[in-house]
Amino acid sequence: MADVHECSMLKESFSEERNAPRVKRRNLLFSDYTIKKRQPFGIVKRRDKDIFITNKTNFKAQVKKCEKLLNNGNSEVIIHGLGAAIHKACSLALQLKELHYGGIELDIKTSTASIIDDFEPVDDNADYKTINRNNSAVHIRVFKKFSIDGLNTYFCAIIFIRMHMEGMIKVAILRTLWSLISLLLIFIFKYLLCKKLSGQSTLEYSEILSPIFILLQLIAVRACQLH
Repeated sequence: MADVHECSMLKESFSEERNAPRVKRRNLLFSDYTIKKRQPFGIVKRRDKDIFITNKTNFKAQVKKCEKLLNNGNSEVIIHGLGAAIHKACSLALQLKELHYGGIELDIKTSTASIIDDFEPVDDNADYKTINRNNSAVHIRVFKKFSIDGLNTYFCAIIFIRMHMEGMIKVAILRTLWSLISLLLIFIFKYLLCKKLSGQSTLEYSEILSPIFILLQLIAVRACQLH
């Protein structure tokens, strides 16, 4: 996991790191060549959740795109930044975390991408040149904290299967129903709270807290049954 401090440190460290063979590039007269950059090696196949950031990227448009993906059922988006665009990629991730009031987490990974620059001569007096260089890249996984509820549901399913195999069918059904109801009420509360904090809901806080009140009443009833 990475927090705001770690992502901010990446902005400074990556901006100072350069691995390109500058001497060889400096010896070339750029007026004699047309530079074409190939797609970096190791770049994953583009998926809907992959957001590639460049220096020419419209920041506000990418924020809206990420928001649309997260609000339309996607549990995560992955932001990719290369070289000088790392600063903008980190800023985008931090902006999303601020907009969701901490309702999302950041998982940051770094890598080194191999880049090939093709120098194509504009006339016959120069030779075709190819320069290989390395550049730093960052991959930021922006995901909702609600995914932990899915893991809890998966764990409840495993417990139900184990108890069913041991012949405790009735107990397994009752325990699974209780766990699923608890998880559902907590999920509804978190969902309504995020909607309220982001300004997308006009519900009162008393209405948002109603799933918690229901859960407390169920816990009180169950406590009376056990004792």
